[in-house]
Amino acid sequence: MKAEILAIYTGLAEAWRLGFRNLIIESDSKSAVDLVNRGCSPSSKLAKSVKKARKYLRKEWQVNIVYIPGEYNGVADW
Repeated sequence: MKAEILAIYTGLAEAWRLGFRNLIIESDSKSAVDLVNRGCSPSSKLAKSVKKARKYLRKEWQVNIVYIPGEYNGVADW
């Protein structure tokens, strides 16, 4: 799960760096999407990774992070 959260974080960071300001991130990890979108308890072992990703959600841009099952997303499944 940590790898999926860090993948979302990396995508957010790179998109911001490149100047994209309207973004949809698709992931086949429902748990990672839920944690990044909703946050988690500070005592969670994933809290640091989730916090890093969520800081990008507070920036001035339009971002949607959505769950797409792997069988419907050939790129993520590949």
